[in-house]
Amino acid sequence: MIPGRTTGRNLRGSRRPRMRQGYECLRRASGNTMPVSIALRIATQEELGLYWGFQVRIAEGLSKAISECPWEGGYDLLIGTSEKGNVSCEDDDFSLPAHKHALVVFGGIDGIEAAVEQDPDLDEFCNKEHELFDRWVNTCPSQGSRTIRSEEAILISLAKLQNFLRKANASS
Repeated sequence: MIPGRTTGRNLRGSRRPRMRQGYECLRRASGNTMPVSIALRIATQEELGLYWGFQVRIAEGLSKAISECPWEGGYDLLIGTSEKGNVSCEDDDFSLPAHKHALVVFGGIDGIEAAVEQDPDLDEFCNKEHELFDRWVNTCPSQGSRTIRSEEAILISLAKLQNFLRKANASS
């Protein structure tokens, strides 16, 4: 969307976008057309400090996902999720350190171990993948099956990690 431009597209659905001056569109409400403004997600995050969800990007390998961090200074918290994790969110003493940018890594059906094994830049971490991460976490210690689908693991893990991530930065 171009600042100051108007589009003829209607906004539909029950969700109401955040409004912001400079990004205009037309909204049809009960047959009436009224001008509104839509906020850019990144502007709302930066100006108001609001969390609007996690971000996803494509990387050529695990080492690139870590090293090509889009933020200056890189990731200051790396969390690897694995059924072989040495800590669990359910442990009484589990916590996360304060951080600005966290990366949560999920493995495919063969786990993070396979991603490390296939990445030539991570040869030194083969068979000791846990050393690559600040936390090597088993988010589903009582999973009851050999594997959990990635889309399930993401939802389960982010739900379990959310409060710990929030608490770690409560004083920041």
